[in-house]
Formats: sequence, C-alpha cells, structure tokens
Amino acid sequence: MKYTIRNAVLSSVLALTLTACGSDLSSEEYISRARQYISNSDFKAATIELKNALQEDRESAEARWLLGKLYFDTGDVLSAEKELQHAKNLGWSTDDIFPVLAQS
Repeated sequence: MKYTIRNAVLSSVLALTLTACGSDLSSEEYISRARQYISNSDFKAATIELKNALQEDRESAEARWLLGKLYFDTGDVLSAEKELQHAKNLGWSTDDIFPVLAQS
C-alpha cells in the first residue's frame, strides 16, 4: 500500500512538472488570453498572462502597454509608469501612452 500511494504521488508530481514545463504558448497567445481576462474583469489572471508573455518576449511593446494600463486601472501607479515608459521606448504609440501617463 505504501508503494501504491508513493507511486501515485510521484506520478502526479511528474505529470504536473511536465505540464508546467510544456507550455508552447507564444507571447501573442498570452496577450490574447490576457485580453480575454481583462474583458471579464479578471485582472489578476490578466496580469499573470501578461507577465508570461513578457517571459517569452521581453521586448513586447503590446504586453508592456497592456500591463501598464492594467496597473494604472488597478491603482498601482508606479508600476504603471514604469511599464508605460518601457512600452514607449519599445515604440508603442504615444497617443495611447501619454494620456495615461498624464493621469498618473
């Protein structure tokens, strides 16, 4: 019985590890998922997806813009300013960035 439980636990841990490491999503797919979460007002999940997108592509201006806007909308003004500045430096439209920066 001990071996059965141990084997079940080890199998579960292995399966979870492989699932976590096996993510084949691109930065764009994470951003798309984040947009869905934002439309459903699930800001915490959207933040996670945008951070995942940035792990895939540190230079994603869109992910930086969305994360900055999300931080601003949830009251984290300092983080918002940092991400928005980064998005601007990566070439994101100043027409999107300046109005939010002006409010912060």
